[in-house]
Amino acid sequence: MEILRFLKRNKLVSKLWNDIYSGSDRDSRRILGVRVSALIEVFIFTTVILAFSHLLGDGSHFINYYPHPFWIILLLIIVQYGTNEALVTVVIITGSLYMFNAPDHIITESLYDHWLNLTQRPLMWTTAAVILGGLRSRRINAEFELREDLREQEVQNDAITESYGKLQTINEALERRMAGEVDSAIKIYEAAQTLESLERTKRIEGINDIISSIMNPDKFSIYILEQNGLQQLSTTGWTGDEGYLTCYNAESPLFKSVVGMSNILSLINEEDEFILDGEGVIAGPLIDKESGEVQGMIKFEEFGFTQMTLRNLHMFRILCEWIGMSIRTMNKIEESDADSLMDRNHMLYSYNFLKCQTDFLVSLAVRMNFHLTKLNIKLTNSAQLSNDERTVTVLAMGDAIRSALRQVDQIFDGENKGEEFAVLLPGTGDDNTNIVITKIKTALKKNNVEIKKAKFSYTIQTLNHVKE
Repeated sequence: MEILRFLKRNKLVSKLWNDIYSGSDRDSRRILGVRVSALIEVFIFTTVILAFSHLLGDGSHFINYYPHPFWIILLLIIVQYGTNEALVTVVIITGSLYMFNAPDHIITESLYDHWLNLTQRPLMWTTAAVILGGLRSRRINAEFELREDLREQEVQNDAITESYGKLQTINEALERRMAGEVDSAIKIYEAAQTLESLERTKRIEGINDIISSIMNPDKFSIYILEQNGLQQLSTTGWTGDEGYLTCYNAESPLFKSVVGMSNILSLINEEDEFILDGEGVIAGPLIDKESGEVQGMIKFEEFGFTQMTLRNLHMFRILCEWIGMSIRTMNKIEESDADSLMDRNHMLYSYNFLKCQTDFLVSLAVRMNFHLTKLNIKLTNSAQLSNDERTVTVLAMGDAIRSALRQVDQIFDGENKGEEFAVLLPGTGDDNTNIVITKIKTALKKNNVEIKKAKFSYTIQTLNHVKE
């Protein structure tokens, strides 16, 4: 026990002590299948024992001691390394024991007894090396297999952990993408609802919102087709003077390619890059698929180059066709409104009907000799109001005018729809018109709707004055 405590405390043999309890390393250096470390340990131990024998003893290599000290190194080698190293140790310690130290043959003993004395210890060492070393080798092999299994299991665990991390990252990316698609779908639905509005500005805003939700370009603009070429209708993402053209005449290469040949241009094509000439990344015609007519053009001034995929180009083509149909529908609604007597948004007589009715009433007033006055009411700060605020203001003004008028008075939309009103006052002179204005202002103040931001101007126009 003292020897074991000494070995455990000694730093020189700490590695040996750890190897005894942790198993052998199969990857250490070998000579003819025997570990070099085992040979070094055996040679050091035998040298120390032989030195003790010659310096402190009689130089007999402790041949008459039982048990012999060589048992210590043999058992350590067996426990630490196994059969192969133990057998080599038996050879080394047997040679060290009988090197220049073989006992002489005594006359009183037979040859058999003499050889039995010589081979007794080596046979016992060999038996211990084979039996105990075999058990240790089997244990070492089992430990090695367990370590290999553990190592493989760790590799598998690391692979599973890594795969799980990648899967989790992919899952999070898919969840973000799904959430983005759901959010985009909601935005598209909300924007599509604005297209049902009959007001032109709201329909254009809805188209811009849908483009932003589907393609998400940094900057884009919409152009409509007019007699002289393409005229800019709306912009999104522009912060000021961006340096891009706001109109294209019929002779420009961009007009000829997009409108004339209905081509979709993109920077990924060298010929298209020349036609775009720095005016944008991608451009396409707004085609009404039913009639085949080009209604205008949509152009992305800034759009991520990595987003220029075949999928997005195909989506852009579908978007152009869809917007073209929407603009065509918008134009048809405006044409229908222009020909109608009543505006369907504000429930007022239309501006076109104002011209006809004014001519009729002027002729009638001159013939029948009665006063005819026209009151023009204009919203002067419409640019400072939102679309919802403008709509509420227009409705409130319409209600106020109706409450202040007589049955014979007529209210019309002005030239700028939603910002101007015209009121024809038959039988009302200039002086009495101020009374009408006061009634309108009073009715506006009594309205519960918040329209304090709105500012109006009132102008009086005499169409027929009866001389007293």
